[in-house]
Amino acid sequence: MTALEIHDAIVPIIGGAVALLAGLVLWLGWRLRALGRAVRITQIDESTKTFAEHEQSLRQLRAEQVRLTAKLTEVDRLIATAVRHVGVVRYDAFREMGGKLSFSVAFLDDRGDGVVLTALNGRDGARAYAKAVADGRSTVPLSDEEKRALSIARETRAGTDAVASV
Repeated sequence: MTALEIHDAIVPIIGGAVALLAGLVLWLGWRLRALGRAVRITQIDESTKTFAEHEQSLRQLRAEQVRLTAKLTEVDRLIATAVRHVGVVRYDAFREMGGKLSFSVAFLDDRGDGVVLTALNGRDGARAYAKAVADGRSTVPLSDEEKRALSIARETRAGTDAVASV
């Protein structure tokens, strides 16, 4: 076989291979464009899904905010009725006793409702008294020490207490 014959036999094979490769390149380009469209559609779907998820999260947060606001209102109502103001006065109720072992304690809520407790300690025993308080005033007469404990309790900031000795 001569070089010309070999050349004539190889040219159609190379031409066929080139045509086949060109067809393969065109097909791959078409598949790449189709894949690009699919990726964009998927990204749009994911973005839409994300927005929907965010909207659902916002709805849940709003519902939680409403629930917590109602709970906070209830807590504020309960705190107003809790003992938050305390005043203590220690003193010697009897001449023969020292050490200021007797005391009067006023416990009040934010409205001034509560109780004054008094313990009088002596050598022969102890006596205890409880006197109701409504709107900052006792329903029964108070001793000077009980009045002072009540005054201290009304003057203290919520959550603190004050102790005085007479």
